[in-house]
Amino acid sequence: MTIWHWVAFGVVVAFLLALDLFVFHRKDHAPSLKESVGWSIFWVVLALVFNGLIWWWLGDEAGIRFLAGYLVEKSLSVDNLFVFLVIFRFFQVPIQYQYRVLFWGILGAVFMRLIFILAGTELIEHFHWMNFLFGVFLLYTAFKLFMHSGAEVHPEKNIVLRVARRVLPVSRGDHRAHGSHFFVREEGHFRITPMLLVLLVIESTDVVFAVDSVPAIIGITRDRFLVFTSNIFAILGLRALYFVLAGVMDLFRYLHYGLAAVLGFIGLKMAGEYVAELMHWKQPGADLVTPWTSLGVVGALLAVSIAASILAGRREAARAAALASGPHRIRLRKPWRCEVTDQGFRWRRKFTRPTGLGAAETVWICFEGMPSGSELALNAEPLGVFPDSEVRTEFNLTGRLLARNEVEIRLSQNGAAAAEPSSPPGEVFLEIRLNSGATPG
Repeated sequence: MTIWHWVAFGVVVAFLLALDLFVFHRKDHAPSLKESVGWSIFWVVLALVFNGLIWWWLGDEAGIRFLAGYLVEKSLSVDNLFVFLVIFRFFQVPIQYQYRVLFWGILGAVFMRLIFILAGTELIEHFHWMNFLFGVFLLYTAFKLFMHSGAEVHPEKNIVLRVARRVLPVSRGDHRAHGSHFFVREEGHFRITPMLLVLLVIESTDVVFAVDSVPAIIGITRDRFLVFTSNIFAILGLRALYFVLAGVMDLFRYLHYGLAAVLGFIGLKMAGEYVAELMHWKQPGADLVTPWTSLGVVGALLAVSIAASILAGRREAARAAALASGPHRIRLRKPWRCEVTDQGFRWRRKFTRPTGLGAAETVWICFEGMPSGSELALNAEPLGVFPDSEVRTEFNLTGRLLARNEVEIRLSQNGAAAAEPSSPPGEVFLEIRLNSGATPG
């Protein structure tokens, strides 16, 4: 690619961004779902049109590599939207100002991605062993994403935020006072607003995103132009996509598993290509995995993770509808293990945690006809004492359950005289209910 191709692409991107900010989103407002969906479709269609031009201009292989890279980057962007949501909630940014912050954040991301891409491809060209290093790094990233996908995000611990608050004068007003402005003049001095702090956190967070995503797309193609353009098209539509998906992030609950598999596949591909060339198993520069195969694997892994997320959401909705009409009951019948002690009887029974529990569901263990004074423990942790054998007694196990659990009932000698040693007296069962705001008892 000549410098003019880069310049032309840069001019087009700058024109689109200027049109977006200064024409279509000149005034701060809360984007409607219809508007956000429309813009999301626009950016996706634009990327596909550009992909068609690449296909026509540079051939099938370049078109396939662009599309595979775009899919990887777009999927990583969707997974990162959760972080943006946490940041905006932490700073309590009104929705009408979020679009402008995301705009400037993405503009900064364009320049950072350019630097990362040029540096990464330059390193690989001069130091071929960097292929192996990038591959191992992607495998590590995949493992971390797979194992720690639910890790909490803490914007208050961001090092850039902490430094900025120490060295920069921050205005006293909040977002309602300053709107989307990044700088204000107070008492004759220029000060930064909390909105600029939000932007700094987003920009610093994008550096972390780039460290993960740039090696991934370099593993698909080494062509700087294809790497950069597919990367930029993926993040250009991120703002509109954020407002589409911000309220339905749970629909992509398993996307991180698909992304982990994709990063693992690309990592193995990069490391494998280096080893194959080192062992003379393939010609230098030849593909260990064909572009069509890479595209198929990436598409299949992402499709499976998204489909699994949708199916899980539907199952959870059906389960919630069923629980709305009444709790789901699981009886704990035999086998109970009975032990005779100096104080009376002790029954133990192991059970597994019910599967598919939703965030709005609670698990209770219920007893009917248990002698008063009997004691209950779960996983050796005391839960309470049964007050009266004539009434139903229940204990909230939500937050206490492990994958495998053991419930223990201790019955005093007086109560034991009338009990059947083979199992506890009365009925014992688990109930899964919709959350009513109760806390574990």
